[in-house]
Amino acid sequence: MEDHAKEMSEFQVDKYFDAIKQVGTANSAGLFGGVVALYYFRDRVGPIVYNIKFATGTYLLGVIVFAVAYGAFIAFVHRHQSKIELPTELKDLFRAEPVFNFAIYAAIWSFGAWFAATCLAAYVLYLL
Repeated sequence: MEDHAKEMSEFQVDKYFDAIKQVGTANSAGLFGGVVALYYFRDRVGPIVYNIKFATGTYLLGVIVFAVAYGAFIAFVHRHQSKIELPTELKDLFRAEPVFNFAIYAAIWSFGAWFAATCLAAYVLYLL
């Protein structure tokens, strides 16, 4: 008997794609805001500009990791091939594999970068 515990429906795959895209959007917005903040506060000295640069760099890292996560997830979906004839109700299932796990972990790292940079941006606002 086949173990279906690690299989996902097409609906679940779409939800993972949406979650990864939301993390990418958040990091992109933070990167844009960081660049704008650097433009407006470029003449200031001290911890404000340093922290803005660090937050912007962290958002950039989040965007890069998002791109890796998105690419890995696309590769996971593209590589999927059904090896057995499934019953009609199971035809839309995907089998989880290492590429899928990598995509999920990369998305988590991207979210972590967004969270860290957002905390740093809040600290910069406190310094202002």
